[in-house]
Amino acid sequence: MTVDRDSRLPPDALVEPFTRLVTLSFYDGPEDGFATSATGTGFRFASLCDSKSGCYRAFEIQKLSGEWGGLIRRLLAANNDDPTSKLIWPSPEGELDALKLAISSAPIVDQFLAIGDHYLKRLLICRVTEPELGQIRALGYTPAAFRAVHRWLKKTEKLRALP
Repeated sequence: MTVDRDSRLPPDALVEPFTRLVTLSFYDGPEDGFATSATGTGFRFASLCDSKSGCYRAFEIQKLSGEWGGLIRRLLAANNDDPTSKLIWPSPEGELDALKLAISSAPIVDQFLAIGDHYLKRLLICRVTEPELGQIRALGYTPAAFRAVHRWLKKTEKLRALP
């Protein structure tokens, strides 16, 4: 899928920041889970809502403290997954419990709102505060929530790539 870029956006506003996605729940794409960047930075993500058309999904993304590459390698080995695979389906055994514990207890460094495809590609991202994110969460998984995220991204001057 190609997304036409608005020429007013900074060059890094549409990004494909993740090299690995560990999906903990799935419906037409990962709904929540964990992702890593090429540098080993870890991110927790959760779907906030889908667009009315169903073509796009809004996510909250939290950058986590620590280096996560080793945990991902152990998860790949425990699942006998292809080491080049981008999407990882953790088995109930193995490293899944360790991953859930690690990501739930990791300190949050930064947080973002994003809209992109269901596989977290071509993301339009902006930084948000916890109170701002709380306002979006309060809307629930509704079309109103997607419109609110979309409006937030359109009005913000903080569009950027994930650090």
